[in-house]
Amino acid sequence: MLTQDIRRVPSLGKTFLDSLIPKLDDAATLVHGIWYDKKKLELLDPAHPFKGAGPAGSKYAGKRVRVSDITDADEAISLGVRFDPSDKRDIYHPLFHPYAELVTYDKVAAYKNLVSGWAVIQQLGALLDVGEDSINDLEAMVADMLRVDEEFETLTKLKMVKLYRKQIYLAVHNAWGGGELTLGVDPKTHPDFKLYDLLSPYMQSYDIEIATVVLMWIFTKIGEVHRKQV
Repeated sequence: MLTQDIRRVPSLGKTFLDSLIPKLDDAATLVHGIWYDKKKLELLDPAHPFKGAGPAGSKYAGKRVRVSDITDADEAISLGVRFDPSDKRDIYHPLFHPYAELVTYDKVAAYKNLVSGWAVIQQLGALLDVGEDSINDLEAMVADMLRVDEEFETLTKLKMVKLYRKQIYLAVHNAWGGGELTLGVDPKTHPDFKLYDLLSPYMQSYDIEIATVVLMWIFTKIGEVHRKQV
């Protein structure tokens, strides 16, 4: 069906982007996987306190528990962690599940991953000019965003791509912020409700990583369409 849609309107990159929206679960799996894979590395690190999701039936089940949340030294010993009220690292996190399980376990948390993919698609669609709206134009745009700076031929092109990239990163961060506001997060107390350029390097890098994995997914989908049309 996707290939038929593209063949019917071969000039429209926006039609292609729109056709990806029902498939956003695939992108959301990749987006959640960024965080999930990092947590798996923490789980494998014997020096890290992270132990996965709270055990079912325990008082920690369904809760996020940091080392700093443990106020009793004996409790810390029973959990096998050092008693340290200043340590903000996780011991348990309720979202430590693969995306396919998270959809059943916590749909709100799972679908927040969908928003990032949707934001990238919407921003790419806005960046496509009226006179340049083919699959090939879209492919070139995404390829430029994924390319390392040293490969660009002119400074003008490099500046334009950097502008496009930042707009994509902003879209991802704004989508996150909108989702948090909808869930009732107070922007006056949350450290990441800031002008994008004033965010911590970690938060910026997370937005960039999310945007990049979604762009790679889109680029792969474009390649699939090309192969089907050969």
